[in-house]
Amino acid sequence: MATFTLTMGSDTVAGGPENDTANGTAATLNAGDSLTGGAGTDVLALIGSGTFRVDQLATFTGFERIRLDNATTSYANLMLGSQAIEVDATGSFSIGVNSPSNWNSSNIINGDAQTGSTANLTFYNNQAGYPPLPVTYDLTSNTFSRVNISGWSDNITLLVNNADTADVPFFNGYGQNVKLATSGSTLDLSHTKVSGFSVNSTNTLGTAFTVGDLGTAFQIAGGAGQDTITALGFIFTPDQRNTIFAIASVEKIVDQGGTYLKDATTADTFHGGSGNDIFNVDNAGDVVIEDANAGIDTVNSPNSIAPSRTLGRGSRSKGARREQRLRPRASRSTRLPGAALNAASLKQPQRQSSALSGSSGRKMSWRVICDGQTIAARNGRARSRSNTTRPAPLSGIRSKNEQMAGL
Repeated sequence: MATFTLTMGSDTVAGGPENDTANGTAATLNAGDSLTGGAGTDVLALIGSGTFRVDQLATFTGFERIRLDNATTSYANLMLGSQAIEVDATGSFSIGVNSPSNWNSSNIINGDAQTGSTANLTFYNNQAGYPPLPVTYDLTSNTFSRVNISGWSDNITLLVNNADTADVPFFNGYGQNVKLATSGSTLDLSHTKVSGFSVNSTNTLGTAFTVGDLGTAFQIAGGAGQDTITALGFIFTPDQRNTIFAIASVEKIVDQGGTYLKDATTADTFHGGSGNDIFNVDNAGDVVIEDANAGIDTVNSPNSIAPSRTLGRGSRSKGARREQRLRPRASRSTRLPGAALNAASLKQPQRQSSALSGSSGRKMSWRVICDGQTIAARNGRARSRSNTTRPAPLSGIRSKNEQMAGL
């Protein structure tokens, strides 16, 4: 094992068969240095603050690690070259990448493991002219630990996946047309916060995005597929949902308040869980499926859905799942199991047979089968057929918070 110390002049380092180390500072690492590692695990040890231009070295090859130790109160700035490298750092430091040719898909970037402080990794687009031509950095094979990632130029796209976002506290975009893009069917952003970047899906079937804060949710742009945003730990307001639907290519939003669709242009199938579910539907072809003995569920639909003759079918046997196709002409809310209720009757005790006219007084045509009993309505009139005992009438309709219990 050999140790080399760089000087103010142009140095040549040639590693041997063992693990070698080359020590340098911002003053002694310069463009004239030629550093070649050997057969072992070779380390370039950089000490203190200042700017370290690895990208400008005459030669830098065969080294597996850069160890950056900055015990000062000033920043250390490391500019990477094209070689695959692991960077392990202590203290305050940032890493810059000027172009995709200076980024390697095998790079590993680790922040300060001793203090838990994060490194700052910044990607640039330093092409001549303005605006610069678009550039893309592929981060999907890299490993990051305690690293904040930024895009600091126009027309930058970073390709990311779940492995990237797991230990990146912040993604910050500074510039025009800066994007995070994923080809995955899922992208978990619940452990990170995104600002400045738009978050795009290139998956033709769509991506399910998971977010832990409102700001990140508003950065999701979606893509050509059927994209979903699922919120963890918070609930969107109606205005927030409508804004996301208006500005993003997102078809579905899920939070603790329910499941919401963008518009009436696509039909969806919802399969409820074991708790009390709330479904918000917008298309006449939407289907809601709920298993037997799986909670008290609410289905909300807007005024704009057109009526249809054939509205749903399912098993009439006891204990079977229930399926409902929703095609009302007027706004209403329906609770299962039991008789369907219109919007005006939500504050009244549930009857065994209910008129199915909407809040505007217009009639509906639909059919519901649930837990062995069929509730059918034609032209605003309801009738009940059952091979089992009907559930006892409810003493009243529970509040929205009570409905959401058990979700």
